[in-house]
Amino acid sequence: MSQGSSRGSTRRVGAGGIRFPIASLLLLFSACGGSGERVLGAEGCSGCPEITITGDLERSLPPDALDVTVSGSVTGAQGAGTWRLRNDGLPLVMGGGIHRRDEDFSLSLPALDGESLLEVSFANDRGTARFSIRLLQERTQHRDIRVLLTWDNPLSDLDLHLLRPGGTLGSPDDCFWATCSPAPTGEEERSLDWGVTGDPRDDPLVDLEAHEGFGPESIVLDGAESGDYQIVVTNFGDAQQGPSEAEVTVLLEERTAGIFHERIPADHDAVVPLAVVSWPAATVRGIEE
Repeated sequence: MSQGSSRGSTRRVGAGGIRFPIASLLLLFSACGGSGERVLGAEGCSGCPEITITGDLERSLPPDALDVTVSGSVTGAQGAGTWRLRNDGLPLVMGGGIHRRDEDFSLSLPALDGESLLEVSFANDRGTARFSIRLLQERTQHRDIRVLLTWDNPLSDLDLHLLRPGGTLGSPDDCFWATCSPAPTGEEERSLDWGVTGDPRDDPLVDLEAHEGFGPESIVLDGAESGDYQIVVTNFGDAQQGPSEAEVTVLLEERTAGIFHERIPADHDAVVPLAVVSWPAATVRGIEE
């Protein structure tokens, strides 16, 4: 990246040369109806892949949970799968690809306030199989700002940044994976002290950092100070991996405030500013607006 940092063991591994057109996936999912209309569990056809997801079909998440991990297995699939997460209350529909190792897969996704429907799909030459579960969460406190990033090229290595008002890339005012994400065991803590000095409750956090596949990445911030926060996507990969179509979703006070699409160049260290969040107005606009 432009900061000259090295990711080391956290480099992402692509799932092959399969691309998922994000906008098309979401339009298809929107046509499936609301979260209450989808049958939970497995749906498929004779000869379709067989999908199993570990755990209950309906899950209640702790009110303070930021993320949820869903694991499962699939047999008879060809290539990567897809996931789609829908929450009509926000409203929000987002999705991406699933990188799997042999028959097993695992997804780390944002926990969203209210009722969400997660659909996992895999296909082969006989058809498409789906497995759906319902996620329920009742938050006791709404997050001020949450930014989510997904992309369509499994070979790309994109990073999400949230810049504090007046901040620049690579400074202590830049929250991204290297500065404000949970550190692996044995490594130095990665944290930024924003807002009130010494109070971690108003510090930003990269709660989801994709090591492989298509995302998502996520940054959350509570106790936001007044001013304009800039959202930036950078490319940590190289030109051989090709460009990516990125989608950035901005949630303000647990409601969808804006969705932005941008083509990210294949150039290593490409920097693409996407949007600006104004606080406490709780509004978001594209950089060119």
